[in-house]
Amino acid sequence: MDFKPIFSLTRKERSAFFIIILLIIISFIAPWLYRNMRKSQDMEVFIEYLKDSVAEIEEEEVEEQLYSDKKEIQYFDFDPNTLSRQEWVRLGLSEAQADVVLYYQERGGRFRDKEDLKKVYVISDEFYIAVEPYIQIIPGKEEIEKENKFERSGNFEKKTTENTSKKDEADYKININAADTTEWKKIRGIGPVLSQRIINFKKALGGFYSIDQIKEVYGIEEELFQAIKPKLTLSDSNNYNKIDINVINEVELAKHPYVNRKEAKIIVNYRMQHGDFEHFEEIRKIKGINLEKVSKVFPYLSFKKAE
Repeated sequence: MDFKPIFSLTRKERSAFFIIILLIIISFIAPWLYRNMRKSQDMEVFIEYLKDSVAEIEEEEVEEQLYSDKKEIQYFDFDPNTLSRQEWVRLGLSEAQADVVLYYQERGGRFRDKEDLKKVYVISDEFYIAVEPYIQIIPGKEEIEKENKFERSGNFEKKTTENTSKKDEADYKININAADTTEWKKIRGIGPVLSQRIINFKKALGGFYSIDQIKEVYGIEEELFQAIKPKLTLSDSNNYNKIDINVINEVELAKHPYVNRKEAKIIVNYRMQHGDFEHFEEIRKIKGINLEKVSKVFPYLSFKKAE
């Protein structure tokens, strides 16, 4: 007898196969057992034993399936525009669902915003909520060029003529922590879109501690930054909001642009297990965080003891 087809089945299918065999055997020996067992109580005990055995097999199968499903899901920072089929599966989609997402992209679909992911019908609300903190969308080259072209369009020439003379424009400087959108728009190359993004980024950070942080604003390329840098000042480099790292919770910490949800959870859990942080080196030694990225948050941290 060739047993290869049996062992080529999945574990669940093999379990079902052996349960059927067991039930067939029981159906043959039950009459004999009934005739030969002296006490009816012994038969009842034996039947209960068989029922418990079958139940244990089924329970083990369910637990293994649950463990297997849980083990397969791995969360990591990702750009949905560049993810492979295997990576979508690692995040929790089935292979068929991953194929639907890839087909959407092959047909010209692009995710420009986190919310765009929900446009694909196979993305459930539960899946989106689970992966949303890890979504890191990198703008495409065409999008950046298009927006920068708009910022440098003829509308800007008209605006600068109305607001400042060429001499005033050359001498014009702003304090990046104090300037509003009106002041930013007076700088050549910065229009309404970029000026609003700069203000939004400043608010998310809690203020700038370095002029170089302006480069991190989406749409400001190195060439543009070097052109506007001479017009930027930072009169008080300590004029930004501090984060009380020994008090802040996971949700609030994850709102900072330099800390994602996973890293915030790791840092807060570490503090709860080991006590208050005394200096930044303690945070640098925590496993599972991006040192280069989290190091940028250091100037914002306050290490006061929690009361």
